[in-house]
Amino acid sequence: MSLIPFQALPPESRLFIFSADQQLSSDQLATAIPTIEAFLGQWTVHKEDPIVGYQIRYGQFLLVGVDESKLPPSGCSIDALTRFMKELENKVEVGWLDGPEVLYRNAEGIQGTSRQQFATLAARGEVDAGTVVFNNSIQRLGELAENWEIAASDSWHGRAFTLKEATAEQAA
Repeated sequence: MSLIPFQALPPESRLFIFSADQQLSSDQLATAIPTIEAFLGQWTVHKEDPIVGYQIRYGQFLLVGVDESKLPPSGCSIDALTRFMKELENKVEVGWLDGPEVLYRNAEGIQGTSRQQFATLAARGEVDAGTVVFNNSIQRLGELAENWEIAASDSWHGRAFTLKEATAEQAA
């Protein structure tokens, strides 16, 4: 078994980010954690054990890191991870694979929405260039601290949506 603490993975590790369509309850987390650990503990790449770690952030994001220096994930192993996530959806009754396209933070917490609805929110000024978004397109663990939870203007969101400048309240 090559399941190690997430923070022990090197920064160049491959990163897979799965966002749930809602924050998991304590009961859902109690079911999800041992299920995730059991899968990752037996997950193989070409019949070998990858060095892998995971972390759940904000009760809504599953981050899976794989040290590619010794054994990079293959298409088959990535497919197995996707199949597992589908099984996890059913087990904890939370959508992981077809969740919201855009996740952002506002005064009420983490919000998820469609791209179309985010564009509407941007047009109304309810989200803007300073809105904190989750850039789930990053692929390396080393990008997590700097490029995952960032201002919309600094992410793909800034290119995809017409965003107004940040308001004084959000800039503060």
